[in-house]
Amino acid sequence: MADTLSTEEARQRFRSVTRGSNPRNSELTLEEAKERLRAADAGLDLGPALRFVSRGQWRPAMFSVVAWFTTEPGRAFLSPLLLRGLEIFYLLLGMFRKDSPASPARQNKK
Repeated sequence: MADTLSTEEARQRFRSVTRGSNPRNSELTLEEAKERLRAADAGLDLGPALRFVSRGQWRPAMFSVVAWFTTEPGRAFLSPLLLRGLEIFYLLLGMFRKDSPASPARQNKK
């Protein structure tokens, strides 16, 4: 992990970035960065789909993505999205739900 900056160091970096003079102080090589990315998301394997898309082959790309979604990392990637979609669905369902005949609001109308 990176060291925490002091308030003054953070201000100096912010000023240098806003002026467009941000020097690159990274000791991280490209290979190390790639390795860290792979370690952070080891299950994400969309390389075959991207190769198909770069060649303009959309159907094999879609099949490749669907096949990846059936794997354990793919389902783990999709589960938060599906749960959020389910929450939104139930929220919308609750907004458009009609009163049932036995509800108190219906009985007061009679």
